Amino acid sequence: MEITILELVIVAFATFGVLVTAVIIFMEVETKYEAKAFKKRQAEEEAKRVPLEFTEEELEVRRKLYTLNKQMFDHIPTSYYMNQLDKDVQFLTKRLSKFKTLQLQLKEPTNPREDN
Repeated sequence: MEITILELVIVAFATFGVLVTAVIIFMEVETKYEAKAFKKRQAEEEAKRVPLEFTEEELEVRRKLYTLNKQMFDHIPTSYYMNQLDKDVQFLTKRLSKFKTLQLQLKEPTNPREDN
């Protein structure tokens, strides 16, 4: 059995897909943590300059803003990316095992004199 260029291209694209998925997951998680840290810093700064007593209208506006911010930053679907990453890893594991068995078959020494 021989490894074709098509198989190598498939493995290369699958590897690239796994790397891209991992980078996307990292960026999504990092963005989420940065957003939390930003909101925390913003709340601390606001607490220093804003009086502790608010009117009912101000409280209502603050509640709406908080809800909007929460909806904006909690939409990250990391479970989808994790599932896709698992599928890619399973595919690559199968391809790698096939590649290794083919590689071992190619490395087995053959003695041309025994064929006679």
